[in-house]
Amino acid sequence: MTIPVISPAEATSPAAATRRGWQTWRPLVVFVLLGAAVVAVYGGTTHAPFVFDDVPCIENNPSIMHLWPPLGTKEEPGPLRPPQDFNTAGRPLVNLSFALNVAFDRIEGIKVDPFGFHVCNMLLHALTATLLWALVRRTLCLDFFAGRFERVASPLAFLVALVWALHPLQTEAVQYVSQRTELMMGFFYLAVMYGSLRYFTAENSASQTNWLVLTTLAGLAGMACKEVMVSAPAMVLLYDRTFIAGSFLRALRKSWPLYLGLLLGWILLLALNVGGPRSASAGFHLNVAPHVWWLTQCRVLWLYLKLVVWPWPLVIHYEFPYLQTLSAAWPWALGVAGLAILTLLLVWRRAAAGFLCVWVIAILSPTLVVPIITEIAVERRMYLPLLAPVAFFIVGGYALLQVLAGWRTARADQTSKIRWPLVAIAGVAITCATVYAMLDVRRLAAYEDPLTLWEDAHAHQPENYYVHVNYGVELLNQGRAEEALQQLKMALKIDPSDAAHIHAVMGKAHLLAKRPAEAKRQLEEALRLQPDFPEARGNLGHVLLHEYNDIAGATPYLEESLRKRPDSLEIRHDLALVLINTGRSAEAIDWLEPVVRLKPESSEAHRDMGLALGNVGRAPEAISQFEEALRLNPHSALIHQYLGMALINVGKNQSAIEQLERSLELDPRLADAHYYLGFAHFNAGRPRDAISEFEKALALQPDHAGAKIGLERARAAQPGQ
Repeated sequence: MTIPVISPAEATSPAAATRRGWQTWRPLVVFVLLGAAVVAVYGGTTHAPFVFDDVPCIENNPSIMHLWPPLGTKEEPGPLRPPQDFNTAGRPLVNLSFALNVAFDRIEGIKVDPFGFHVCNMLLHALTATLLWALVRRTLCLDFFAGRFERVASPLAFLVALVWALHPLQTEAVQYVSQRTELMMGFFYLAVMYGSLRYFTAENSASQTNWLVLTTLAGLAGMACKEVMVSAPAMVLLYDRTFIAGSFLRALRKSWPLYLGLLLGWILLLALNVGGPRSASAGFHLNVAPHVWWLTQCRVLWLYLKLVVWPWPLVIHYEFPYLQTLSAAWPWALGVAGLAILTLLLVWRRAAAGFLCVWVIAILSPTLVVPIITEIAVERRMYLPLLAPVAFFIVGGYALLQVLAGWRTARADQTSKIRWPLVAIAGVAITCATVYAMLDVRRLAAYEDPLTLWEDAHAHQPENYYVHVNYGVELLNQGRAEEALQQLKMALKIDPSDAAHIHAVMGKAHLLAKRPAEAKRQLEEALRLQPDFPEARGNLGHVLLHEYNDIAGATPYLEESLRKRPDSLEIRHDLALVLINTGRSAEAIDWLEPVVRLKPESSEAHRDMGLALGNVGRAPEAISQFEEALRLNPHSALIHQYLGMALINVGKNQSAIEQLERSLELDPRLADAHYYLGFAHFNAGRPRDAISEFEKALALQPDHAGAKIGLERARAAQPGQ
């Protein structure tokens, strides 16, 4: 890289000092400007709820509810041991970042809130955009371009970063919290590229060593975020060959320590993926022939390129039929073959455009090659690849205008050749960024409510099986069971191959609709179709336990489900209830302890822990649990009743009376509440009030043995008896 000679006088002049000061502060200024643009677009949606994969990945992820121990055990995993088949499985660094978010929220004394997660995603996106600016700026200043862009490198790089950051294709990666995997991988991928560039152009061995260490660490970190990072070492080598060394052999000979450091990342990636952390959704074992997936991805690639140019409509889930034969896929396959030939030609000629073409294909290659049956195409996969077309249009557009300026200018007016092309391309880029920002705001509105997100997807993909299923699930979450069932039946009609899953969800819908018999039938059908379906087993056990009080029948389903899903807090909770109901409350406490710790916002967990503690004589602790349960759910008649029972056990009869009366205000049909209220009145020396409550208990439940005994004792205790 050419370094201009500066005289001592120039080096100490006020102008030189000003330039040095500006160069020092320039990255921070760029970060503030790009960050302001990102916040202006995304800042209004920081309170948007968790959606789709966010729920299991964050709300139901036991491994992020504490920071220590970092690994934990299989039963109680730590943040560096994400559960199998979770979105963060095999991606421990992202899982750790979620745990830090949770820890911060817990310090604030509130439940897990999406706000902090959204803020972190915005910050990551702004940092990545700033890193992109730095990479593009330094690249344009390389000798490869012979000084053509040196005077405009910074503004051109800023325009590239701005348009890239605000492009609507980025909304999914930024707003969809669990896709932080893409954001963090993208940041470290660019960090590797930038660190490598600084290594290649370092002025001394000490600086080169520092950049070697930083780049190696960035490579390792990226591999711990997402598998797409696998192509980073290869892209560094191609970058070196294209812009620096001139050949692969020269690049390897000159910078072999860097490449050895980057290869360490491949070893880590291999170690993280031993055992197939997400084998349930990705791999060649999922009944999709490799050639079918590859042919289908030819069409997907053209969809991505179309969304780069015309980013609307955007959908949370894309679905279209697999292309089974070459005759069905030939229009898309022929186009991809043409692009491949053009790319090879450009790479052979060491053209910058060739590097950009390979950039897109290399980063997309893991998902283009390996079948991911749950997601044929998703917008977030274009998070990093989008850099290439944006840079091509902005930098290439400027270069074209510069050529036109040269043709128009008779004399060698270099200022004119630089100024008006830059103004023109800046006008186009800022116009695009403004339009993109407006589209972003419109798209982000769909994320304000999970139901709206799937309604939007349904409008654009009415034949999409996954859309119908997830639309039905969200309707179910909103308590609209009948509408949910309509969507699920439509999904079953479109694709009956996944009938077991649909019947399992329909079982939940019927349970919500107060049809336990039909819920049981649907869950049994799901297990007939797929006997090893752990969620269906767990849900059937839940129905038998809570709706039929069939403890013996529920237990084997719950135990088998827990063997398949040892991380499931819901199943642990149900099994703890089995223990409480079979007189094994001491064991139930051990089962409930992780549920209470990892789901502190669950009033049911605190309620049942209180029951177990009360049953083993630990009344003060039981009272504490019931009070916390009431704080979370102050309108639960049962919790008021249980708290009243516990207060009786410690002799606080007046407080118990207040709780039991509140319980009966909320639900006057609780025979036990009347019984314990009578018991409290009796202890307080008011037998007449006690008689009244015991009689009410017997009117509701004539065979209530405790009320019969209490009534006899209260009548005997009346004066004159």
